[in-house]
Amino acid sequence: MSEEKSRVVEQASFPVSADRLWELVSDFGGIAKYMDGVDECHLVGEGVGARRSIPGAAGTVVEALDQFDPDARTLVYSIIEGPIPFKDYSAQMVVSEDGPEASTLTWTGTFLADGTPVDKAERFASRIYQGGIAGYRKALS
Repeated sequence: MSEEKSRVVEQASFPVSADRLWELVSDFGGIAKYMDGVDECHLVGEGVGARRSIPGAAGTVVEALDQFDPDARTLVYSIIEGPIPFKDYSAQMVVSEDGPEASTLTWTGTFLADGTPVDKAERFASRIYQGGIAGYRKALS
């Protein structure tokens, strides 16, 4: 019997154009500009296949940009390695236009819990997304 992947979704509306929000979300190497607790990010490569390394107190998380579609304002990334309670992790970020100065970010992650109960891993992912959303809000204000 195979394990069922967790799916965590956080969605937030922003009082800015979708293009303005996408400009921030699409900056794969710019995570330190908006994410609390991330002091630095090292980007290697560009476009699909780029990898970012995010050093932290518990170790370095390495993520890969798997899909990037500026027309659809969508990107998909995966976690390659790091001190995280996930395996087979993939996340999709989609920016949708709700009006001239209104947009929505939908951040969806799928993964298997690794070394921790499923509910704890899901709460951890949700907190990451909420922290990113709060950071986007702050950067856009």
